[in-house]
Amino acid sequence: MRMGGLRVGRSTFQWVRLMWMSLSLSLVACGELPPLAPLVSEAAVAKEQSPLQVSPSLGRIKTPQPRRYYVSPKGDDDNEGRTLQTPLRSLKEAVSRVLPGETIFLREGRYKGVSIKRPGRADAWINLRAFGNESVVIEAQGRTQALYFYNDDFKPMYWSVEGLEVVGGKHYVVKIDTPFVHLIRNKLHGSKRDIVKLVHTADDVVIYENEIYSPDAKLGANAQGVDIVGADRTWVARNVVHDIPSIGLYAKGNARDTLFEGNVLRNIYERGIMLGQSTDKERLRDGKFESYDGIIRNNVIINTGEACLASASSSGVLIYNNSCYNASTRAHGAIFLSNESEVGQAGENITIKNNIVHVSSAKGRPAVKISSNALVDPKTLELDNNLYWTDKGAKIRFNWEQQGLEKVSLKRWQQKTGFDLNSEIKDPLFADLNVLKLKQDSPALEGAEGMDGLLTDFSGVSRFDRQHPDLGAHEREHRIGELQPSQQKEVMPRKEAKGILFRYPYLQAQSATEVKILWGSYAAGHGLLRLWKKGETTWQDFPSRQQHFAKEETSLKHDFEQHLVQLFDLDPDTEYRFDLLHNGLLLASAVSFKTLPDASSKTVNFIAFGDSGTKYSQPRKVRDAISSRENGIWKYPHDFSIGVGDIAYSSGSYKQFEQKFFDQLSGKGKKQPERGILMHRPFFSSLGNHEYANKEQNLPKGYLASFAYPSSTGMPEADRERYFSFDSGPVHFVVLDSMKFASKNSERARLPQMLAWMEADLKASQQPWKLVLFHHSPLSFGPHGTYGDRSENRRMRQKLFPRLQTLGVQFVLFGHDHMYQRTQPLKFDANGQIMRTSGGKIDTQEGITYIGIGNGGADLHNRSTQPSEYESELWLEQKRKWGIGYDFIARRADGQPVLFDNATKGNDEPKAPEKRWGFVHVQVQGDELKVVAYNYLHEVMDEFVLQSR
Repeated sequence: MRMGGLRVGRSTFQWVRLMWMSLSLSLVACGELPPLAPLVSEAAVAKEQSPLQVSPSLGRIKTPQPRRYYVSPKGDDDNEGRTLQTPLRSLKEAVSRVLPGETIFLREGRYKGVSIKRPGRADAWINLRAFGNESVVIEAQGRTQALYFYNDDFKPMYWSVEGLEVVGGKHYVVKIDTPFVHLIRNKLHGSKRDIVKLVHTADDVVIYENEIYSPDAKLGANAQGVDIVGADRTWVARNVVHDIPSIGLYAKGNARDTLFEGNVLRNIYERGIMLGQSTDKERLRDGKFESYDGIIRNNVIINTGEACLASASSSGVLIYNNSCYNASTRAHGAIFLSNESEVGQAGENITIKNNIVHVSSAKGRPAVKISSNALVDPKTLELDNNLYWTDKGAKIRFNWEQQGLEKVSLKRWQQKTGFDLNSEIKDPLFADLNVLKLKQDSPALEGAEGMDGLLTDFSGVSRFDRQHPDLGAHEREHRIGELQPSQQKEVMPRKEAKGILFRYPYLQAQSATEVKILWGSYAAGHGLLRLWKKGETTWQDFPSRQQHFAKEETSLKHDFEQHLVQLFDLDPDTEYRFDLLHNGLLLASAVSFKTLPDASSKTVNFIAFGDSGTKYSQPRKVRDAISSRENGIWKYPHDFSIGVGDIAYSSGSYKQFEQKFFDQLSGKGKKQPERGILMHRPFFSSLGNHEYANKEQNLPKGYLASFAYPSSTGMPEADRERYFSFDSGPVHFVVLDSMKFASKNSERARLPQMLAWMEADLKASQQPWKLVLFHHSPLSFGPHGTYGDRSENRRMRQKLFPRLQTLGVQFVLFGHDHMYQRTQPLKFDANGQIMRTSGGKIDTQEGITYIGIGNGGADLHNRSTQPSEYESELWLEQKRKWGIGYDFIARRADGQPVLFDNATKGNDEPKAPEKRWGFVHVQVQGDELKVVAYNYLHEVMDEFVLQSR
């Protein structure tokens, strides 16, 4: 279904990465692809013969597909499974094939349960989700689990299961033995045992917004909603848990740092939410306490046979701001503390505050019951600021067996124990009995004690007054209305983000309907992105996936966590807004962004620049020009921006990316987020030589760790995100890794594989415009250009350019030389020479226009060669020296070359504008592509129009 235009109830994350596809290549000397056949005649070239000569196996390369599998009951397990038209049949087959970073899309139907043993990676999660809004059911077979996450060495799994209905059989519905599994917005039910079972090796699991209900077990059977035995850092939030024959949610067996928050529990036969209970001695592996440092907050618990809130044999317990109704209909008390440990360990350091507890009047059960030997020391228990109530004229009573207190009044309880001195017995005046919101005259208003972490309420919106919040799970309704996300103003960052937000959010588009949003925090915590469409009032939350970066790895002064959320099923060319939260603390509010135009659109606009990665003012001035607005409207409207490499000098390290890319372009470095260009529109980039630290055999760690670019099949896994393609509007964009041309050993650099992938990709595209981007400058008047006929430039002219022109490419952008320059439309023969007419002039018919945009912020270069006229004395001299005549530059109407370097004086040089750092603004409207090159003072350096062919 859709919630305010946003699809919900289905998967919302996707990491799309690369998988290995073996390509058998026929190579020649030096390990490179064979040279193109000699040019026979201009007529032969006019036929656009393919320049790629391949072996039969390379000729069978399939069209690159996004990194995903499709499964349908109507499919066949002999299919490739990569397209909607060729789905697999069984989930088991898809699970056996899927690789890190890929997604399994299930079409409507019913599937047999499966064991999942194949892990993803921290930077490449695997997703299992329904396709669109289709109804998908996974069913357990016999005594097995419907989904079982297990591998022999219990390595992190990095899987997300989203938007499915999963039905158990005689065993669990979902059993998790491995770390890092996310269960998001699923319907989980039907087991004769626990619905979700975690063991001690299943750390860092997230269970978020699921419906968990109705096991087929008998009342009182060992069948919990969520049973956590020994796992650490489990986050169980915003689930609806109902009709459970045993305990709703609990953690025991040395479980550490469990957080239960914002859940709704109804009709629980035994206890609602509990920290601790009893675990077999042999399962207490690293301590005597059943749970450590667990939290239960902001939950709504309705109709429990035993306690609604409980703790047994646990240490460091926090139970606060929960709302219970009709608790303890059969046994215990509404709040229950006990010692049920197999080793006899009593609890300690327990805090229970700010709760609203409505006790069942049926059996006269106590509001609080403390069993014998429940506490190591009563002084370690804080029990206060609670609101107690019952109905039908029944009295509120309290029990503490060890102190001989049985069914005593609140007054006597206070006198004898010193507990609940600020607690009261009053009707909380619930506005409803579904989620227990408060009426505006409720005595619970402003009655709570402010506590660390009490930042939001049950609904996930900010508490009105952190010093004096309302008791229970909710702030009263009229306050909540004042704090809806849709009413927030854009603030990035909020003052609370200081010391938490390490890296401002930035966008990575996968397609017109899929966006990844990333940000960084100094420490681990529960990251959350709240999303809504502009103008709408409903929103949806998305827990983040986190990747830890240690300072020993990055050489930064501190560790940091990189958060990522992937959004699916967005509307193309549409504005959305998001909040960022960290452990409930609002870091950024109402940040706006826009999705890409889809491939059916006739229009797309983008910004491009290169070689911006310095810490100086010039990149900031370019950034400020790009982000400038007039009356709130972008001066240069754009759907995304592109960098063509060298965005973090001089070696692309983590530190350099932080200081010279993120700080600069997001505005964080000078505290100018309003001028940032990364969080409002997606950003793409090619790799430059400096990201490789100038050696093609190096691993561009900083680049690969920072970005999450689209990917497809047909390339080596080692090249994941080093080159990729995407569509936006009528344009197909191909981003290449030109460092592969820098190696003399093209096989080591995997150049043949990239060229083969590129050819298949471009052939598959039906878009009228095809643009290619890379870093190096094989056609340039600067020191990195054709001057000296550098080997990588020659390889690019020979192996790349002829292919581009036969594959329908009209426009190429590059950087490397720090200047702006534009060529005439050019065609190349097999030897990398510019094709000319019989009169020796450049043949510009259906040629490709090449533009150098390396003037994004680094020191500008001086030209190393001069533009020349064909067969002039200068042309002949340069032809003798370098093997190429430098007459390929485009010229303005006044005859001056379109070449803006560091010189503003001398012959054959445009005098204005004098400032030459800048960017290009590209506007595509149907069959017309317009390019305007600006400097950072908004002065025009170049302007031209291309027509598609």
